[in-house]
Amino acid sequence: YWRHGLGKKLVFSILEYWSNVTTIVVETRIINSRALQFYQSLGFKKTSIKITEYDPRGVQCFEWKKYEN
Repeated sequence: YWRHGLGKKLVFSILEYWSNVTTIVVETRIINSRALQFYQSLGFKKTSIKITEYDPRGVQCFEWKKYEN
């Protein structure tokens, strides 16, 4: 079901339940190029925030801010 908007709906569904959320931070492995492209296509920007217990050299975090989009 790629390219049907399901992933976008899942990511932003948090805003339906918690309207006071202004920032979303996600993390993906750097080798997952599809995930990297996906989050960037939704307006997420790379951030230096690290939320992982994995080796931080192998992950990339992205941040989305409500008032920047």
